[in-house]
Amino acid sequence: MLVRSFRNAVVAVAVLLGTLPVAAQTLLGTIGAGGGSSTLVEVNIATGALVRTIGAVGYAVNGMTWDATTSTLYATTSNNDPAFPNGLIRINPFTGVGTPIGAGAGQLVNVPTANSAGGLFGWTENSDQPVRWNKATGTITVLGGGTGTAQQSLAFDNGDVLRLLQGTSLYTINTTTGVATFVGNVAGMGTGTGHHGDFHPVTNLLYTIDRTGNGNNPRNLEVINTATLTRTAVLPTINDLHTLAFLPAGALAPAQVPVDNPMALMALAIIMAMAGFNFLRRRQG
Repeated sequence: MLVRSFRNAVVAVAVLLGTLPVAAQTLLGTIGAGGGSSTLVEVNIATGALVRTIGAVGYAVNGMTWDATTSTLYATTSNNDPAFPNGLIRINPFTGVGTPIGAGAGQLVNVPTANSAGGLFGWTENSDQPVRWNKATGTITVLGGGTGTAQQSLAFDNGDVLRLLQGTSLYTINTTTGVATFVGNVAGMGTGTGHHGDFHPVTNLLYTIDRTGNGNNPRNLEVINTATLTRTAVLPTINDLHTLAFLPAGALAPAQVPVDNPMALMALAIIMAMAGFNFLRRRQG
């Protein structure tokens, strides 16, 4: 009874203070392309609208993905980033702050994506080939194969199949050899861009962005069924949205009480005091 009451009190206070996210799939994105600093945002999965602005990354992001094996939001940086070009960074999903890992790519690499085993892959624009990232050092290994690309999406689907969308053309990518196998053309895509997409963790639909570059607005999310090669929805979205990354249900919970929030710390102290008082009273009774 004591444990249950304590847990309920913690949840209640956390929800009131906004420190405990709702346990559902979350779609994060970054605003801004080119050499300026990107901003991390949350996007409404059903409507494409802005849910909230999380914070400045501090780097120009050109791709982003969630690694469920380490609960880490990875991102790649633009060739035009003045401080850390062509690098691999981590992003704090609660604050948006980016932390460099390594700028060992040596070439423009974007659209990172992680499989269920934690393997981190990407795509180099230098040779239009898939690469594998070393998550510890930020260096890459070029796999070979590949195909001509521009403004593409690269993402693992829910079956751990690595899929590349270039324009309206869908491919599967062999993660050992890098060989691209053409699957077919997606019907109904508006602009034929399908930029920086990611797969929904439950529906296995591919969410992509229909435009790229700052100022090229308005823009939409184009939702694609890769099994039927059809566009299933168009959702008006945030101006200058540049990257997307899905997080599975519960990925951001439980959030820790931020140390710079005096109200949260006071509430936690009261909860701990009440729990201690109740425990002593039960012992003495």
